[in-house]
Amino acid sequence: MGVALSEWAAQGDWRLYFLFRDRIEGVTPEAVKAAAAKYLVRNNRTVGVFIPTDKPERIAVPPTPDVTALVADYKGRAAIAEGEVFDPTPENIEGRVKRLEIPGGIKVTLLPKKSRGGEVHLTLTLRYGNEENLQGLEPATGFLSELMLRGTKKLSYQQLRDELDRLGATLGGGAGGGRRGGGRRGGGGGGGGGLGSVSFSIQAKHDTLPEVLKLLQQVLREPALPADEFEVMKRERLTGLEQMKTEPAMLAPRLLQRQLSPYPKEDIRYTPTIEESIERLKAATYEQVAQLYRDYLGSQAGELSIVGDFDADACLAILKDTLAGWKATRPYTRIASP
Repeated sequence: MGVALSEWAAQGDWRLYFLFRDRIEGVTPEAVKAAAAKYLVRNNRTVGVFIPTDKPERIAVPPTPDVTALVADYKGRAAIAEGEVFDPTPENIEGRVKRLEIPGGIKVTLLPKKSRGGEVHLTLTLRYGNEENLQGLEPATGFLSELMLRGTKKLSYQQLRDELDRLGATLGGGAGGGRRGGGRRGGGGGGGGGLGSVSFSIQAKHDTLPEVLKLLQQVLREPALPADEFEVMKRERLTGLEQMKTEPAMLAPRLLQRQLSPYPKEDIRYTPTIEESIERLKAATYEQVAQLYRDYLGSQAGELSIVGDFDADACLAILKDTLAGWKATRPYTRIASP
């Protein structure tokens, strides 16, 4: 913020920063078209060759306004809620945190506190599969959460993103084991919880969280799982792996992981080389990802945490409805990593 204000101060006055923000909010497509029609004309462009004309067009650019007059009567907006001072010591956290379990197997941790701007963060991790029934499917696990976020049966990928933009929220996903399978973690920074897990994260405001949870409900229970998006993601990840072949920053951690976890190739916890990851990724199919969602994913085990300014009763009602009756046909057992 300090750097941003210094840029506007260099143009005349730091308050221009907020004036610019206010004006940007009022911009319409028609205004953009009008500006283009006014300024993007031949004599206002620079080209490689100048061709003279008998009727030159002279554009009258308005004079620079007086900065003092522009900001003389400007008043800032109402300050957003500052939130509370909360020292995150283990004692303070334990004194306020609430723990419960949603029927089905999801352990819930709630930490309500007043936050700046009414912000709230949510993370949901679902656990699935086991050491045996995930054999051969590991490369596909890295696609699951991101493909679920590529649209629902009611909303296209673009419509889902537009809704999140409208709500001023983010919804991301991550998949445990995706790195070993040869792909980057699912988009959005949802994190991961190890092999056989998929996570979703939300950043929203107090008033918008219930609507975002309704979108998450669609993502979890009615994903479109578009096959064409899977092919796009697969090509992107293969390209990334090809580039990693000669990157020390990518090779070194993988080599370290191979030394620390020396599992045999047939073990699901085996860390493949870059070349092996490429071959595994090439073999991954859309049907494998669809099978993971159809047969493995459910609310049989997992964790949910919500931290910030939120209405616990309203949020839990939506989440309980989302996760109710969602049973996987394949059993789950935690994959240990001793």
